[in-house]
Amino acid sequence: MINKEILNNIDYYNSIFKKPNPFRHVAIDNFLDEPSLNALCSEFPPFDNEKAKNEFGILGPKCVHTDIAAISKSYNIFDKHIRSADFINVIEKITGIEGLVIDRNMYGGGTHENINNAELDVHVDFNYDTETDYHRRLNLLLYLNEDWDEKWGGAIEIISNPLD
Repeated sequence: MINKEILNNIDYYNSIFKKPNPFRHVAIDNFLDEPSLNALCSEFPPFDNEKAKNEFGILGPKCVHTDIAAISKSYNIFDKHIRSADFINVIEKITGIEGLVIDRNMYGGGTHENINNAELDVHVDFNYDTETDYHRRLNLLLYLNEDWDEKWGGAIEIISNPLD
């Protein structure tokens, strides 16, 4: 499922990840192989108003499908893959972080779709799971945008101080 070019260049991605700018991270284009990417894009769930309600029940511009395994066959395969020891091993090699454990509940995970002009404020994802006593060490964001135009905005910004 991971693009073979990525697997062949793990040391390169590890060298990028190690550089704190402003903290360790790496952006990897074409992370998935083309058939897997095409399947996930074609089966991406439609915007669902019921899944776009916030904690107060108010409809917002962001739809989240938290149970990715239930979306479709391809998403079920993807979910199993990212939970596998092989996948975790690749991520450990890219990051140099040993002993990674996937959040079995995928808290905050799933597919996220923002409609036009929606914004996501600067934030830090939770870092401590009180249920398991695990500390979040890593987030994996996978963008499935086809034909993205940078003029539209919406790029991720990695900053060290939310006031900057």
